[in-house]
Amino acid sequence: MRGGQRKRGAAPTGGSVGSTPAADAAPPAGALRRAGAMTYDALLVVALWLFTLFPMVAITNGAVHGAAVQSLVFLEMYAFFVLFWLYRGQTLGMLAWRLAIETDDGNPITLLRLTLRFFATLLPVLAALAGWRLGGMPAVVLCLLAGVMAHGMIWVDPRRRSFADRLSGTRIVQLPRATSASVE
Repeated sequence: MRGGQRKRGAAPTGGSVGSTPAADAAPPAGALRRAGAMTYDALLVVALWLFTLFPMVAITNGAVHGAAVQSLVFLEMYAFFVLFWLYRGQTLGMLAWRLAIETDDGNPITLLRLTLRFFATLLPVLAALAGWRLGGMPAVVLCLLAGVMAHGMIWVDPRRRSFADRLSGTRIVQLPRATSASVE
């Protein structure tokens, strides 16, 4: 099950192959649901980092630092998001908030598209970190404001797409509530 495709009987995401996106499209996700899923996923990523870093700190007696460690935690974050998006169509936070990722054109989601989405989402944060090193606090504030504007596009876009959605050709949709089946 690749590219966010669902098993038979699973909740539809509205972007099945061969259909037009507008014909069976699920409603776009709102800002509060997205923020809830992002918070949930951020907590999970921090837990993953702690699970990785605690043994390293114990083994090295607290000498865990440098580019290798930073690269490791960055790769863990990349793998968390991109692999969940690629194989399930949603992260654990998105699952909890009934959200899913799909392409605008209804085709399966590719690794390249998801990598583009991941870096487009992180671009303001990476720019803020670079701004801190190069220009101090004013540069950080400007970069973070740009990030807020990039994510805030969902309030003005008619299809509620962020900068990362538009750049990668994806969108976040809200899944319907699961209906309980009667037992006979």
